[in-house]
Amino acid sequence: MGVFFQVSNSVDVTDIEELLLRRYNNIDYILNMDIDSGLTFISKAFEKEEDAKLWDRYLVDYRHMGPENFITFDAYKKLAQSESTQPRAAPKSKQETINEINEKVEKIINLTLKGGDDHGV
Repeated sequence: MGVFFQVSNSVDVTDIEELLLRRYNNIDYILNMDIDSGLTFISKAFEKEEDAKLWDRYLVDYRHMGPENFITFDAYKKLAQSESTQPRAAPKSKQETINEINEKVEKIINLTLKGGDDHGV
């Protein structure tokens, strides 16, 4: 029971309604399902939506594929899924982000100053 509430709090109802209406035009059938069937249906709709997005991304990458780097959509999908399950780096603190920005700005300023020196400015 606790998992249900945890999942339900992490889902935006508007996103679900928008997805279902976009994919199926009429969600009355889905809304009249029992809870388990409805959740399974919604989960499958999200899965199909992710597949469609991945297919679009694959088509973009496909244009740059040749015989030496061709990959099937199934292999592409497995690769994307394995990348999404890898642990993400811990988010940076505000101070780390500020320091990183300051370092980049300093590098840009130094490049600009060096570039000006090379051109007799």
